[in-house]
Amino acid sequence: MKKLSLTLQFIFFTLFLNAQTISEINKIRPTDLVKGDYFGRNIDISGNYAIVSAPNQDQIINGNQTLKHAGAAYIYHKDENGNWTEIQKLGLSNISINNQYDFFASSVAISEKYAVVGATQAITLNPENHENINEGETGAVYIYEKNASGNWLQVQKIQGSDSRTGDQFGFEVAVEDDHILVGAIAHTVNEILYAGAIYAFKRNNNGVWEETQKITKPVKDERPNSRYGFPFGFTIAMDENRAIFGHIDNQDLNDPSDITRNVAFIYERNDNGIWSEIQKLIPSDSPQSGSTGLKLDIQGDYIIAAAQGYNRSGTDRLGVAFVFKRNESGIWDETQKITPSSQQVGPSFGSTSVSIDNGLIAIGAYLDDSKGQNAGSTYVYTLSESTGIWLEFQQVVPSDIQTGTEFGWGLAMSNSDMFISAWNSSSTNQNSETVYSYKICNTTTIPDRNFEQWLVNENIDSDGTVNGIINNCDVEKIKELNILPLQGISNLTGISAFHNLERLNIPENDLVTLDLSNNTKLTSVNVFYNFLEYIDITNCSELVSLNVSDNFLN
Repeated sequence: MKKLSLTLQFIFFTLFLNAQTISEINKIRPTDLVKGDYFGRNIDISGNYAIVSAPNQDQIINGNQTLKHAGAAYIYHKDENGNWTEIQKLGLSNISINNQYDFFASSVAISEKYAVVGATQAITLNPENHENINEGETGAVYIYEKNASGNWLQVQKIQGSDSRTGDQFGFEVAVEDDHILVGAIAHTVNEILYAGAIYAFKRNNNGVWEETQKITKPVKDERPNSRYGFPFGFTIAMDENRAIFGHIDNQDLNDPSDITRNVAFIYERNDNGIWSEIQKLIPSDSPQSGSTGLKLDIQGDYIIAAAQGYNRSGTDRLGVAFVFKRNESGIWDETQKITPSSQQVGPSFGSTSVSIDNGLIAIGAYLDDSKGQNAGSTYVYTLSESTGIWLEFQQVVPSDIQTGTEFGWGLAMSNSDMFISAWNSSSTNQNSETVYSYKICNTTTIPDRNFEQWLVNENIDSDGTVNGIINNCDVEKIKELNILPLQGISNLTGISAFHNLERLNIPENDLVTLDLSNNTKLTSVNVFYNFLEYIDITNCSELVSLNVSDNFLN
């Protein structure tokens, strides 16, 4: 029975491996970056835009005055070929000496319209004389909007209505449509220090972001004599009208038998914009698994909660992640515990980065030793629709991985795109911190071996083997196919994946039928001297040249 189970698991693994691939597209690194800027510590992607933080970056003002750790963020845009390029560097519009050690971009979030940037150490200034009102670490969040020209402009600075010194407002941020959530991890609640709070903001009809709610840890979960190792709001993830907040209660100092509790709270937003607690999640072996909830993400009916791999004695253990699924009654059930295939990941698996999107889960392990000491990697899991089980199908590593790369430090996914950062903290190379962009692609069946062999020979099929499939990332840039005569090609099944194909030439081959109905950008088709009995050019509205002579068409 055990052998059968392993065999079935292998079959599922193989099916999903063939269904999707992850391909490295390009390396991203600003030209003005220096080692220690923490570039890539926080990343977010939405559609064709991405934002990457560099919170430790120094800034120069007045020609020669250096502001230590003022911070910066970079906006990237994806072009039609799937390549990401830097389009704008974000900073404060009125930067001054008061912004030194702001750590602007301590947190970042982006949508198609808004970019949200946290600065956890920002001070509060008197609006009249611009003198400090407090000693610092109040924190602030800056909101940028994309204008009609595609430029991102700072439109507002927000803080909590009761923000005070040391709150670290902006430690975590999330944006969804016209809603923003902000974590202030050191905020005092009911005289409990470092309890943490989350502030909800909404954009009104005049374009102004207003605070609508302050969310604190539910009273029923307060514990006497508790110290707060990871306060409420340490981790925030939002998806449409749902959000999940991570929290870790350290043990009751007056009760040695009391164990650490690692929890997450699920909230939902009603039609009036008010967030209410729906459920508290405690993973099944939370007491033994360290800091569950340290890293969280949510999409649709799934939540991923990663736990850094350590125990109460401080001994390193493997990291672990838990999957929760929302059932038909609206209750979130733990459905799976995920551990990596490699035993060399140590405690870093899920400790700094997780993401869930479009049926995939990605979990970073930046200290993974399986590719070299602290080389790092990212493990990607896909959901089996038939079994409901998440299966590991690819360990992602960069093309230039080496010892100390620390790949998987930060990551984000959106649709078919993924960004993963490498820290390289031990490197002496100034060009150390790097972000890699990846394309998550489906594959298309190519049943005709002669057709695929031609694609391999032309370096279009990047895997270099005739295996009956082609990566869709390989074909999406192809605009022209000039197939030589006498290649023995009788079947062009798979041509539908060439969405950007404009010109197709395949004379003197053995085609009998040809379906081009999905190739809507075609302008020229030449299938002279085949054995065609049927051709479908429905939807080819841009077609201006068609040569089907010397075939068997009626």
